[in-house]
Amino acid sequence: MRLRDIIREKGSEVYSVEKSDTVRKAVEVMVDKNVGAVLVMDSGKPVGIFTERDLLKRCCFKKLSLDDIIVEEVMTKNLIFGSLDDSVQEAGKLMTEKRIRHLPILENGEVKGIISIGDLMKAQCRIMERENESLKNYIEDKYIS
Repeated sequence: MRLRDIIREKGSEVYSVEKSDTVRKAVEVMVDKNVGAVLVMDSGKPVGIFTERDLLKRCCFKKLSLDDIIVEEVMTKNLIFGSLDDSVQEAGKLMTEKRIRHLPILENGEVKGIISIGDLMKAQCRIMERENESLKNYIEDKYIS
């Protein structure tokens, strides 16, 4: 299974804010859309990502006012991207190694969606269910060659 399959199933809508928006605006979008991260854009290009982790570590812990701080000041700047052709296993390995929970998917310089660690877990479960069913059918001699 490839990331393009997950994007096709879940949809390609990406929620974002501008780098000059306040953290409050980013939080409002995240709450309204029930997502754990928003891309941070500048002139239509992704320049960062703002996540729940950024909110906790860089704003709440430091007791910063959500109305006074600009997203660009507290966002994660070193974006890591996946590709539509990456496998679920490759993406999972990358996200685990980099300790990230959200992976923007880029193709030809254009954002095609965002995959969360939860999306990968769901996909992995579907893969395992299919494999399990195939093995059961094989054992029960229902395998069609």
